[in-house]
Amino acid sequence: QTAPPEIYTNTESSAASDVYKRQIRSWIRLGAVAGIVASLALPLAQFIPFPVPAQVWIVSVFGVAISLSSIGLYHLLAINQ
Repeated sequence: QTAPPEIYTNTESSAASDVYKRQIRSWIRLGAVAGIVASLALPLAQFIPFPVPAQVWIVSVFGVAISLSSIGLYHLLAINQ
């Protein structure tokens, strides 16, 4: 699996920068998945009647997912700067 060309700034890179680029790609993927989870968790908690412990758990998942998706979005937007 190859990375998008925007992530690479040089034609040759060191092993340390390759590790950094892999970490950035991992954050972006995690952010995408967390964004999907967050967009499903909130409507699920609002519109489907669950027992209170389940609602608390779903809303807690939403909070963590929205923060992880924000980190992923940050790294995605930072690629082009």
